[in-house]
Amino acid sequence: MVVTAVYLTRRLLTRPIDHLLADISAVAGGDYVREIDTDGPREVAIIAGTVDTMRTSLLTKNEQLVAAERASARDDEQSRMAADLHDVILQRVFGLASH
Repeated sequence: MVVTAVYLTRRLLTRPIDHLLADISAVAGGDYVREIDTDGPREVAIIAGTVDTMRTSLLTKNEQLVAAERASARDDEQSRMAADLHDVILQRVFGLASH
């Protein structure tokens, strides 16, 4: 009876929690594409679903941040090129005026 209780506890509760912790640890380590397994008892499934929602949100925010950084870098490069072009044009205009 006790052996059965220990086995069922391990099978029904401990394994799903161990899997959940492994998934959460992987995501916390930066593996944002790893989905959180929502199998297990109701409480574990609820926690897993909530953590998966956070994972998805982190993934989306990360993608938005990368896109914003790329846009900023592009804008900075365009500004630098415009300033360089402006300087070259002014030098040529003043060079023509002195002839």
